[in-house]
Amino acid sequence: MLTVKSCYQPSNHYHNFRHAIDVLQATFQILLLSQIIPPLPHPSVRPIVVPITPILPNNYLTPLEILALCIAAVGHDAAHPGVTNAFLAASGSSLATIFNDRSVLENLHCLTIGRIIDERWPQLYADEDARFRKVILECILSTDMALHFDFMARFEALRKSIATDPVDEKQRRLICCCIMKSSDISNLVSSPPPIPHNLTNLIPLLKDCSHANPSRPVRWMSPQTGHWSSKKKSPRKKISCNT
Repeated sequence: MLTVKSCYQPSNHYHNFRHAIDVLQATFQILLLSQIIPPLPHPSVRPIVVPITPILPNNYLTPLEILALCIAAVGHDAAHPGVTNAFLAASGSSLATIFNDRSVLENLHCLTIGRIIDERWPQLYADEDARFRKVILECILSTDMALHFDFMARFEALRKSIATDPVDEKQRRLICCCIMKSSDISNLVSSPPPIPHNLTNLIPLLKDCSHANPSRPVRWMSPQTGHWSSKKKSPRKKISCNT
C-alpha cells in the first residue's frame, strides 16, 4: 500500500492518494451492500439488513476477483500526472505516443500497478489464465470516460440478460468494471450514491457522472451498518497526499 501511495503525486490536487482511498471505500461499500461480501462483524453494531433481494447469486465473484477489484480501485490513478488524455494527445507527449493516443492515462495506471504487483506480490500473476491480471486491467481501463457510453451500452445489455445468461468470467469482469466505474465517480455526484441492492440501482449513479459537484458535503458510510452518516462536513478544498 505504501508503494502504491508513493506513485501518487502529492502536488496533484484531485487524482491523489486520498481519491484512491475514496474509490477503494466506495468499492467496498458496493460489494458490501450488494451482499457480494459479508458485513464486518462488530459486537455493538447491528448487521446490515438489505430489504431487496440482490440480483446477483451468492458467491458471484471469487475471492481472487474481489481482491483484484480492490487493488484496481486503489491503483486506478497511480502515477497520474494531473492532466487529461486530450491534453497529452494534443501536446504530443511521449505517453500518448507509446499508447497510440488511446486511454493514455488508464494504460499508464495499468502499467504502474502491474509493475508494483510484479515486484511486491508476483504470486498474484502466477495463474496460467492471467485471470487476476485481466480483472485489474479491464477495471482500470473502464474508467476512461471517453469510453463511457460504449460501456453503458454493454452494461444495459447485460442488465437485461443477466437473469437468463449463464455466469462466466466475461460477465463477472463486466460487473467488476461497473463497480469500479461507479466507485470512481461516486464522490463527484450531487448526492451520496444510491444503495446498489441490484444492477438497476447502479444506473443512476453511472448516468449522474455528468453532474459533477466536487464541493458537495462529504458523508461517510459505516462498513458495519451500511448507513450514511447524518453529519455533514464542510465542502472539500483542494487536497494533496500531505493533508
